[in-house]
This record gives sequence, structure tokens and C-alpha cells, in this order.
Amino acid sequence: MMDDKEKYLTVGQFAKLIHYTERSVRLMIKAKEIVAHRIPGRRKLLIPMGEFEILKKEAEKGFRAELLSAKITEGQDVELTRSYDRERHAASDRIMNERDLAHLISTLQHEHSYTISDFQKVLRWVSFFNLKSNDYYDQEIRQLCSALNDSIKELIITMRLEFAKARRESIYRLTYDDTIGKPEETLAYKSQKLQELADTIRQNDRSYRAAVSKKLLV
Repeated sequence: MMDDKEKYLTVGQFAKLIHYTERSVRLMIKAKEIVAHRIPGRRKLLIPMGEFEILKKEAEKGFRAELLSAKITEGQDVELTRSYDRERHAASDRIMNERDLAHLISTLQHEHSYTISDFQKVLRWVSFFNLKSNDYYDQEIRQLCSALNDSIKELIITMRLEFAKARRESIYRLTYDDTIGKPEETLAYKSQKLQELADTIRQNDRSYRAAVSKKLLV
């Protein structure tokens, strides 16, 4: 029975959330690894949002238990955590990679605009690392990723507050008014703030990816 207060996802939405294919999710439903409800009179399946939380907790619990219980040497332990961190990096890069971020920053700076797909991509990247189960095990990479994540959150806030949907266009443009006399509302002021934020993000991204390259991609 479906709970009216519960949030539900389609198979496609759930698959995207956990970075699986729809076919894999349907197989998990068939194997009763995921609970799904069928709408009466229709073939459509809906999955409670709570199933995602259960999967997330079980995956984290299982991996941490494996690390704690395995009788392995120090070198093997490092390789096991490195393998996990490589998977986290690959998964996050499928959402937004270095080139995607550079393109977004450049467009914001020089064209003072972004598309809704740009916004959704950067929001999904931040959401990915907001899940505790997606933290890196390597302490240095985790800290550098956290710093990058924080600066991108500031960018998301700026995109939401300082940009508005353009008429008859599927893009959002920077809002400003050079005529009202308030410095913080001028294009020059907002462009400077964007520049400062872009510089911070680029520096944080360079540091993060340098550590990833050194420790994971060797």
C-alpha cells in the first residue's frame, strides 16, 4: 500500500539517483531488493524515496564492515580504499567533469548567463558529495573536495539570486541596474564578484584534481 506522505520516484528517476541503469533497477525490484508499487490499472512502477536511503545505508555499512573485518596487509588496505575512491571520482565526473565546470565558469563570466541544464548539472554534483556515503576515504582528497564543494555551493546561491530567466529564451541572465545608484546592483560590481568566486573555484578545483591525479589515477 502506498503512503500518501511518502515521496515516490519512477524507475528512471531512481536509476539516475543511484547511478544504475533502468534495467538493473527493474532486476532489483524483481529480486525484491527494492520495494516498488504499481499504480492500479497501469504498468507504471513507483519506488518510495525511503528505498534510496535504505540502499545508501546498506552500501556504506557493507563496505565499512568489509574494511574493518578483512585481514589484509597495510598495502592491500590502501589499495582497497583507493579502489573505492576511484569509483567515487568516476561517478562524480559522470555528473560534472573538469571541462564541464570550466565551461560553466567561463560562460558565467563572459556571457553572464547559464542554461537550466548547466544549473542542474552543478546542483547534482554538489548533491552527490552531500551524501555521506559518497565521501572519499583519503583524508586529503576528502578535504580538498569539501573545499571545492563549498565554493560551488556559493556559486549555486549566486546563480539562483543574481540571475533571472530571460524572456523567450531557455537561459538565465545576470540581473543588474546601472541606473539606480547602488554599487552592489551594477554590472561592474556583480562581474567582479563573479570573477572572485570563479578564481576561488578554479584554485580549489586545481588542488582537488591534482590530488586525485597523484593518488588515484596512477
